[in-house]
Amino acid sequence: MTSGRFGRQVRLFIVFCVSLLIAPISNSDHGPVLHSTSLSIAVATNFAPALDEIASAFTDETTIELRAITGSTGKLYAQIMNGMDVDLFLSADQTRINRLVNDDLTISDTQTTYAKGRLVWWQPDSLQSVDWQKRLEIGNDVKVIAHAQPDLAPYGLAAVQALSKCFQFDRSKIDFVQGENIGQAYAYVATGNADAGLVALSNIRLASTVPRNSYSLVPSSCHEPIKQDAVVLRSSQNVVVARRFLEFLRNEKIEQRIAEFGYQSP
Repeated sequence: MTSGRFGRQVRLFIVFCVSLLIAPISNSDHGPVLHSTSLSIAVATNFAPALDEIASAFTDETTIELRAITGSTGKLYAQIMNGMDVDLFLSADQTRINRLVNDDLTISDTQTTYAKGRLVWWQPDSLQSVDWQKRLEIGNDVKVIAHAQPDLAPYGLAAVQALSKCFQFDRSKIDFVQGENIGQAYAYVATGNADAGLVALSNIRLASTVPRNSYSLVPSSCHEPIKQDAVVLRSSQNVVVARRFLEFLRNEKIEQRIAEFGYQSP
């Protein structure tokens, strides 16, 4: 009887040890941290083309696949607040990331600025540029100007600030069209539905066919910095992998490639 009970105790001890070996690693603060072969990232539209290339390099190095969900920063933020299941958020600003941090929806020590956006004035077939006083006079040939929605896209907010501070024009003679994101603002100009627009330098670099003399960098002093922040969400089940990707973004070669896409280094 005693021997049988001892045998059962041994078996239970063995089962307990095996369960420890196969259980997922856990973290009392951050929840379960699982080994994963994939990572889900919500990414602002402007950075999506750069992320596509970076994701390929990351997968080549780690075999971990990245799944991107693209949209305007405002809409992605709203979806995350409504429970969208993603591991990382690559925003086009700091504001939404700060809100998520304040609401305790992130692993706060992962917040990092991965890029700084640059705004440009793009007027096809034009030689106009910002003068030495950092102002640009919009000519009478411009009837429609495109920019992103300021309440949804950080580039849109920067555009409104720049128009107020550094541009001279007769507002009564100009119509404005707003894209949901900076990509749509670029499309308005590219398709001729707007005569000019305030778009991201990354849009121009990606197109590669836009003549250099048809766009001009808007001085950084004309608007608040477009700091693009990233953060790991507290709901992520792949925290270790997500942290590894953020470290990958800070790799010198990757930062150089991000700069080539039209961004400033953090």
